[in-house]
Amino acid sequence: MAYDCLACGACCYGPEEYVAVAAPDLRGMSARTAGRFVVKRRDRMFLKMVHGRCAALHARQGHFSCRIYAERPAPCRVVEPGGRECQDARRRRGIAAD
Repeated sequence: MAYDCLACGACCYGPEEYVAVAAPDLRGMSARTAGRFVVKRRDRMFLKMVHGRCAALHARQGHFSCRIYAERPAPCRVVEPGGRECQDARRRRGIAAD
């Protein structure tokens, strides 16, 4: 089975405190990106979620892309097409998996 991230986006959906942003991640982001997409909750930082999806996800007519792909935090970088994290996200979203 071929996994096309641009046709899926499942890994970008989750609860409010879904994608943790660590200090090294922040250093890799521009001030504009951090200001627009990172929120602080108590003493930790996360990517902002809107309606159950990452605010950086651009979802339009079955096409999904990340507005901060080059600056995305480590938790996003570990997701590989067809990998464990991908498969888990697809199951949570009810998308057929291998």
